[in-house]
Amino acid sequence: MELKSKETNVPVRASFETSNLTDKNAITFEVFDGAVWLVIGYCGVEKIPKLTKAIKRGEIISYKVCYIRRQWIPKGRNFRLHAAVIIAKKGRWDKNDSNNKYNSDLCFDI
Repeated sequence: MELKSKETNVPVRASFETSNLTDKNAITFEVFDGAVWLVIGYCGVEKIPKLTKAIKRGEIISYKVCYIRRQWIPKGRNFRLHAAVIIAKKGRWDKNDSNNKYNSDLCFDI
């Protein structure tokens, strides 16, 4: 991965991971390394409903990468990417849904 750690304008996007059999509502965060989009992480379960609603309503203004780091995971005995992404949208964000479960049905009036 050739992303510069100090670069401020790394292209980033959120994408629905519809092929994920474990969680059909999964949302990935991806960065563009100049050739392909690479997954750097997933949206937290409690934030999926509000992010899904904002994306489908066209309310997202911007995505910005705060940082991307390689982090050693002792349990998995390998390195993984750890990143933070700031998402700006029109209006106020809904509250997190602490009751959201993997593979739950998400219905929005869009």
